[in-house]
Amino acid sequence: MTKLLPPRSPCRLKVYALSSLLCLGISINSSADQLLNGIASYNKLGKERFLAGLYLGSTGNDPAAILNSTEPQKMEMRVTAKRLSSRSLAKLWIESMAINNPPSVLTEQANAMVAFSKLVKRTLRTGDHLIIHRKSSGITEISLNGIKLGEIEQQGFFKTLLNSWLGSVPFSSSFKSQLLVGGNVNEDLNARFVSLNPDPERTVQLAQSIQPSRAETPAPATAVSTQQTSATIAQNNSTPEPETPEPRAAEDTAPSLTPAAEAVIAQPQIEKPNIQLGTGAPEEEQPEPEPALAAQEQAIISADDLDEEELDGEEDIAAELTAEALLNRQLYHSKLVKWAYQHVNYPKRAIVREQQGSVQVELVIDRNGEVRDFQVIEPSKYATLNRASQKAIEAASPFPPMPETMNQEEFRFTLPIVYRLPD
Repeated sequence: MTKLLPPRSPCRLKVYALSSLLCLGISINSSADQLLNGIASYNKLGKERFLAGLYLGSTGNDPAAILNSTEPQKMEMRVTAKRLSSRSLAKLWIESMAINNPPSVLTEQANAMVAFSKLVKRTLRTGDHLIIHRKSSGITEISLNGIKLGEIEQQGFFKTLLNSWLGSVPFSSSFKSQLLVGGNVNEDLNARFVSLNPDPERTVQLAQSIQPSRAETPAPATAVSTQQTSATIAQNNSTPEPETPEPRAAEDTAPSLTPAAEAVIAQPQIEKPNIQLGTGAPEEEQPEPEPALAAQEQAIISADDLDEEELDGEEDIAAELTAEALLNRQLYHSKLVKWAYQHVNYPKRAIVREQQGSVQVELVIDRNGEVRDFQVIEPSKYATLNRASQKAIEAASPFPPMPETMNQEEFRFTLPIVYRLPD
């Protein structure tokens, strides 16, 4: 008969992990000095990737006040996916920064963003905690599972990142609102957030791979357009792990409606699309067919079963990243988004029914701006808005061609389209 051994005490395991970290001279981060303001869920292709927590000195629901606050703040990501590759994470940050910040800020923060991308260049796994902490001094500290990865000295960098969460075009329509609940966090979300903890053994290995005596080295002084910055980062000697992507899905626009129902498509620091609203009685809506769920579910299953790195055929963004290359990429992406917004129409039936939401679409274009592929990575719950987004892409093609400063043959980017009626 097999003799069962008593289970190892979880407290003993935690003590061991903590002791190992302390022996390595690694500091343990805590959010005890800030209050949890909200928790948001980030999803892609129908699959949750991570939960995001926003910690503030005092809770609130005004994004402008939060962004302009000088109190210490923290952005925390707790990974729920099996794997979250550094390239997909870098792409998410880089694109969201490009959409939610003006060119002047992108120029100013280019070196800092390069430093940040290199600090977090590793595949994250279920339970990992990535924390971005702005100290009272304005310095941004980045840590993973309580282990300090480095610091960004560039003032204003934290606000640039936080604007990706609280700006005009956040990761999803519900993402921003979930973070701005003033501490009244959904109980289920909070329970899941608290239960997500890093694997102690992985954390010890991670700590051992980072040299405790690493010196802080300023980022290369790459010339960036009109302004120059220097971001200080702590280098580590860990070998970056491979990375990954995801599969696909898809979905009326009609003329416009009464002037009193003027619709606004929220967007970043770019001009609003010119949405012309006409008059007339709303047309009778026919039942809308549901998307091909079987194919969509199969795609999601494939994404779960395969290693994320095996699915991602895109170039590693952070591999050869320089401030100049990053800025070229972000400015071009901002131009593409602005171009697409000029072709977006708010469907009449959606206005009548007060349907609002956001649609996230990923596109691949060639050097001439011709669309080679696109997929809906986060649809709205309304099929009408999904189809309107698809029609906008068809109308916008070809997009502006790639600038000579970019040498790749294809450019993959995310296009967030937010349909929002005025308050």
